[in-house]
Amino acid sequence: MIKLQEFIEKTSRFEKRLIYNSIAIMVGMITVLIIAGLLIGDSGYGQLFMLCIPVLFLILYFCISKWISKNSVPVCPFCGKSLVPGWARVVIASRHCCFCGKKIIEDMDTLTENRTDHQERGG
Repeated sequence: MIKLQEFIEKTSRFEKRLIYNSIAIMVGMITVLIIAGLLIGDSGYGQLFMLCIPVLFLILYFCISKWISKNSVPVCPFCGKSLVPGWARVVIASRHCCFCGKKIIEDMDTLTENRTDHQERGG
């Protein structure tokens, strides 16, 4: 099982990476469009090129987002399904996977009981 704090940190890290990725792609696309507009001008091929740039950046955005998701998103240890972005709050509230229903986050009560049992045994 995953500890609650660990799950929250992974979810937060994923969301931050996705936001930074979005900002970088938008700034890059705007920069390329401005530079291309200044260099190419009003020729017929220039306008076609200007239409292709947003499509290329959109493809780049989806590829990078998929890579970020694959490498940093928390997944259910039982069914392997992705638990963010939409499912993270449900998982935190219920402590169970939204897809398979198994418990994946330790309760704080369970952790406290384990510490108490360990201390009573003299450990």
